[in-house]
Amino acid sequence: SAEVAFRAQFDGDIPPQSQLYWRGLVMSKLEEGAWQSLSYYEVPAGERRPRAVDTSGDPLSYSIIMAPTQQNWLYSLRYAQSSKPGVMSSSNYLLFSPAIIEDEYLYRVDTWPDAVLEPSLTDWRRKTELQLPAGQNSETALLASVLYQDSGSDEAYVDAVLSHFSNEPFGYTLQPPRLPETDPVDAFLFQTRQGFCEHYAYAFVVMMRAAGVPARVVAGYQGGEINPVNKTVIVHQFDAHAWAEVWLPGKGWVRVDPTAAVSPDRIEWGLERAMAAEGSFLSDSPLSPLRYRSIAWVNMLRLRYDALTWRWQSWVVGFNTESQFQLLQDVFGELSARKFAAVLLGTWGLFLLPVAISLLRKRDTHQLSVLDKHYLLFCARLAGVGVVRAPAETPAQFSARALRTLPVLAAKIEPIAESYEQLAYNDAAMSAEQRQQRLR
Repeated sequence: SAEVAFRAQFDGDIPPQSQLYWRGLVMSKLEEGAWQSLSYYEVPAGERRPRAVDTSGDPLSYSIIMAPTQQNWLYSLRYAQSSKPGVMSSSNYLLFSPAIIEDEYLYRVDTWPDAVLEPSLTDWRRKTELQLPAGQNSETALLASVLYQDSGSDEAYVDAVLSHFSNEPFGYTLQPPRLPETDPVDAFLFQTRQGFCEHYAYAFVVMMRAAGVPARVVAGYQGGEINPVNKTVIVHQFDAHAWAEVWLPGKGWVRVDPTAAVSPDRIEWGLERAMAAEGSFLSDSPLSPLRYRSIAWVNMLRLRYDALTWRWQSWVVGFNTESQFQLLQDVFGELSARKFAAVLLGTWGLFLLPVAISLLRKRDTHQLSVLDKHYLLFCARLAGVGVVRAPAETPAQFSARALRTLPVLAAKIEPIAESYEQLAYNDAAMSAEQRQQRLR
């Protein structure tokens, strides 16, 4: 899909394409053939807060405007913090919003790409990041055991598995053959050997865990298109990507992308370049302007339009208190606190004064009709004998209650209440004098 997932604008230089790994989800649980994120209640209370991270050094700073996702997670580079109120960080060092993203969402991010994440693992975390379904993918487990024994260390084993992907006839494709539900990793590694990023991330993490190396799948986006008009990075849905994180002693969680071992073009240049020979890039969207980026004037029009979109979204979505105050300064000049208060109170005064006058006039001019006066006299007489009308009671409700309380007065109460209802609401044929005479 050519839809825009989000746009980012860096305060300084834009990192290389190969470094733009936008983390969105961390998946630590493999059940029924599918990787899943742990729910909030699956994480023990003591593990829910992110552990402290050394953030020495200057961060990468940037702004992101996300398209609505109807989800809670946010995207950022590794390791990220945000100063926006309401943006929180999970135990997996992911940014998220407690509220679902239903509109364009603007937030600021600081990132420390070289920060060490979790230099030590708790017993629960290690156990979680090593779990595999029992009795599945036995050929993969055997291959992992052989490669690990030949490697001698976790880090060397990672390199050995990546070399296996590079040296064996694996291929990158968006049109892979279907895999069986039983032992899918075995079928992929030893039979089909054709897939895209999810196949390689899935297989790589299974091989890591089978050898006792903690690992997990990370999903998000990789890369993005740089707009030279305004220096933003446009991340499209077709930039969606999956990779792995491996825990190594002394280094903590380290990003490893097995797809890069099979298709370096996907990481260095993006999906379009990687799929040039196959011809599957946006094959379902023949009219997408992104298919015609080689036509200079079409591409420039598209990029200029996207720059205008960023500017508009930045102004509208980012119209916070600071922006509002700046707008007031642009209109009224430099504002002191006293002048600002005077402008604010004066504006409210101009608005509230005519409203107050209108309300007071309506209050002063309200007059009871003669019928209402007679009915209120009837209510007052009943109150004198112990039956008080409630403010919300209709005439029918009040008379019914009065009849139950004072049945001996039914011959007097019932015709008065019925007459009032008929005269006040129904009998338009009678004149005002006739209605008043009848009720009196």
